Amino acid sequence: MISKLKPMSNKYIKNKKIIRYQNPYFFGSEIKNIEATIKSRQLTGPNNFVSKCEKLLESQLLCKKVLLTASGTDALEMACILAKFSKDDEIIIPSYNFPSAATSIIRCGATPVFVEVNSHDMNISKNSIQNAITSKTKGIILTHYAGVSAQIFEIMKIANINNLIVIEDAAQAIYSKNKEQCLGTIGHLGILSFHQTKNVFCGEGGALLINKQKFISRAHVIREKGTNRNKFLEGKINKYSWVDQGSSFLPSSLQAAFLYEQLQNGTKINKKRKLIFENYHNFFSKISKKYNNIKIPSIIECNRVNGHFYWILVPKKIRPKFIERARLNLIELTTHFEPLHSSKAGKNYGKTYETLKQTQLLSEQIVRIPIHTQMKKSEQKLVLNILNKTIFECFS
Repeated sequence: MISKLKPMSNKYIKNKKIIRYQNPYFFGSEIKNIEATIKSRQLTGPNNFVSKCEKLLESQLLCKKVLLTASGTDALEMACILAKFSKDDEIIIPSYNFPSAATSIIRCGATPVFVEVNSHDMNISKNSIQNAITSKTKGIILTHYAGVSAQIFEIMKIANINNLIVIEDAAQAIYSKNKEQCLGTIGHLGILSFHQTKNVFCGEGGALLINKQKFISRAHVIREKGTNRNKFLEGKINKYSWVDQGSSFLPSSLQAAFLYEQLQNGTKINKKRKLIFENYHNFFSKISKKYNNIKIPSIIECNRVNGHFYWILVPKKIRPKFIERARLNLIELTTHFEPLHSSKAGKNYGKTYETLKQTQLLSEQIVRIPIHTQMKKSEQKLVLNILNKTIFECFS
């Protein structure tokens, strides 16, 4: 064992209260913004809390333009329309992924091409990208998994050589950085998610990050159901009309009112989560030296993580027992995505140029550890103590 097991005399143990994987953090002051929005009777945007959130994010991320959306999926769909993905185009995405990237591609008539992820960071494999590029390839949608940067600068080089559009899915990576640049602001386009499971949230919600001036004007039209309403609001035209494709991507100001308070405290949230992440990383760095069948993330020096969540890899035959033993010890561990390439819809709508055996195996090994903003030092110490006990029970 790494350290002597301590008696778990804690209120969680005494009350048989399980330590959950997630626990959304409310500041309590979000309600004042919601009340102000209701009082104003202006529940639609963008000239209210929607624009306030956008300007705040532009300042925080140093992004050229931010457009708030009703969800991260909406932001991905907008990005795919802006990138002009269409029939016969192939778009490369990691198979280990949430379905939104694939469905956004399909809605444009294009085909998602699934590729491998790395075992050291669960991010898209640069080599697998190169193996998947054909004359039909139009773009790459990469995911910064768990708030840890993919090889974004190397991938941008590949994209530039092959004239490809890069969309950064930074849904899990708000405020994370690579070489001091915020993730989501390095590719041609980026997206954020403000789903309740994210560091900063408003129930549902998202944002499109626009890093090229040429996309901004059309993005406003796409978000406004294909109309030039934004020019009308700016006083540039007397009446707006339908001019392009689009959808109802604009969020309610009630969402934005809640989100604004969260964004104002965004760096505070990340600071707390990052500290918990680092404590886990230090703990599992020692554990993995003792138990060589436990693998941990590799964090390179130029990465500045946001502490979205921490994961480890364990042998797939041991994983069910490990998760169950942890639950009996009153801690909730979770798995994550099922690979898209092996799903029913993935087989129907997508394609691959490789077997993707590594992605399949990794999906059967990954375990996520509880991490949330309101986790106190005493609670994390208890979690580490329980993990120590559980690992001893399962791996010794």
